Amino acid sequence: METFLSHIDVKQRGIVTRAMTEATRTGVIDVEYRIDAADGASRWLVAKGAGSV
Repeated sequence: METFLSHIDVKQRGIVTRAMTEATRTGVIDVEYRIDAADGASRWLVAKGAGSV
């Protein structure tokens, strides 16, 4: 998890952490965030999904 979060924009890490924590409780995730890719480019990603807990 730390490695994953290290790629996310510092200002958005809390949002992503809360969304993932909530997803383990509800089975639903819906979050948009910016990462810093290995090539130095910034990219926006969206994580959406639902499943059983």
